[in-house]
Amino acid sequence: MNAGAGAADRGRVPATRPEGFGPPDALRTIVTHPRATMRWLLDHGDGGLWAWLFAGALVALAAPMAIDAAQAFARPPLTLSAPWFVIGFTVALCAIAAFCFLLGAAIAARVLGGVGRPGETVRAIAWGGLPLVAVLPFVLASGFFDPARTPVLVALLRLLVFVAALASCAIALFTFAEAQRFSWRRSAAALFLAVILAYVFGLIAWPLLPFLLFVLTGGVGS
Repeated sequence: MNAGAGAADRGRVPATRPEGFGPPDALRTIVTHPRATMRWLLDHGDGGLWAWLFAGALVALAAPMAIDAAQAFARPPLTLSAPWFVIGFTVALCAIAAFCFLLGAAIAARVLGGVGRPGETVRAIAWGGLPLVAVLPFVLASGFFDPARTPVLVALLRLLVFVAALASCAIALFTFAEAQRFSWRRSAAALFLAVILAYVFGLIAWPLLPFLLFVLTGGVGS
């Protein structure tokens, strides 16, 4: 490493490469060794698995809101007569929110001295969403129960989602820190700042929602 590169790395957390850490069983070790696993995945790739994890986590977060919206208009829940437009619109809103958060995370990381590229930022957060992907079947199953008839069961399923969301936040705290090569404390600050920026971006994008409705409904008079 030359002097210029050494000066550029000054003050950054060294890449996590523990001795003897070979190709990981990533779906397990991302929970037990998130930083080391994330470093290996960033160095060697994951075959595009991050995209599936990101999509699964997004659906797991959007599904409870979409199911509640559908059940407000349909009885019994999620039959062929359910308002799929409401579900699609809710998922679209969550996708926009996710994009705003990722943009905010990339900006916040740069402001706080992170070195990760935007793609690495997305991959780190996607792998943090593994617990949400794990409970996705239970999230979808909650749509087939009527909250008025089985309130305890639905509440337990939603509690499971909440616990998975907390676990995802904890893992993402370290995977994001590894991607940016700073401490978990700075990672927490960056993710908190990302939430604030996502809220600001959401306010800016809010006037575009009527256009999104227009596109989803196929235009007036169609």
